[in-house]
Amino acid sequence: MFVFNKNVSHIDILKIDFFKNILLKNNDLKSIINEYCKLQNNDFLNKLILLIKIQKILKNDIYKQKIQKRINYLRCIILLYKNGIILKNNSSIYNEKLVNDYFFEELHEKQINLKNGVYTNSENTYKFGNFFLEIIDPSHRVLNKYKLKWENNKIEEDFFAYLENFSNIENEVIINFFNKRELFSKKVCIVDGKLAYNFDNNISLINTDNNRKFLFTIDTSYNMYCYYETENYYHISSTKGKPVLAAGDIKVKDGILSALNIDTGHYLIKDTSIEYILTIFDKLKIFTSKDLPILYFTENNLQFTQELNNFLKK
Repeated sequence: MFVFNKNVSHIDILKIDFFKNILLKNNDLKSIINEYCKLQNNDFLNKLILLIKIQKILKNDIYKQKIQKRINYLRCIILLYKNGIILKNNSSIYNEKLVNDYFFEELHEKQINLKNGVYTNSENTYKFGNFFLEIIDPSHRVLNKYKLKWENNKIEEDFFAYLENFSNIENEVIINFFNKRELFSKKVCIVDGKLAYNFDNNISLINTDNNRKFLFTIDTSYNMYCYYETENYYHISSTKGKPVLAAGDIKVKDGILSALNIDTGHYLIKDTSIEYILTIFDKLKIFTSKDLPILYFTENNLQFTQELNNFLKK
């Protein structure tokens, strides 16, 4: 089984300007750097070999650290190609079946539909969404606009080779994923119907800041995670892109769910998913405030659904 390092640091493509600074103090590296800069975009293996040589000669720790990030990235890209997960063609970026096998655990229950019209069906088979390129990308960049350019311009080279043309790609949004310890700290326990964190057996009821977006996800094992959205932390930060039973953001007062918003950029919520999400809450025995306001976006218009409030009263 191929094990993919999901924690590769963000990388810089390392264009000629970066190497000019190195050459100011390391002129003996000139021939190796010239060779590196002449390599084709898709020659990832030789890029890796030459960068390892350069790193061994360098004495400046800052440059060595930056090159090490690039080395980590290249190693992951080479493994992804070697295992057939990303493809060497200009029509598809990845092998859907292998993405399922290598990136996701066995699935259970019904999952929320994903963006781009890809979904899970009643047989629990899962088709990977194009929106989740940041899962495959070793440095977890949001690459949608590059994908659109690649598709619309019918670029001849394969997608990850095409990305080698862009030195400014390092400025794109990076999705951070919680490690096991961080994720454990976001896990919610249900105490007498109330949402709480359990820190070293100290139960702390959740109270949210109404001026901030407080995200929630419920995975296919019915574990619920809650945390505030920040610049680099979104719904898939707790799921690593795996399917979920529910996702959105909530407001909580003294542990009681007081508002529910099921709009999420990564997981596409449909009207028919709402009652299902509320059924999940009921299964977890989560109390909700009376006349819980439920919000969602349809064609960018904020709507309130009285029918769903009626459902809560059943």
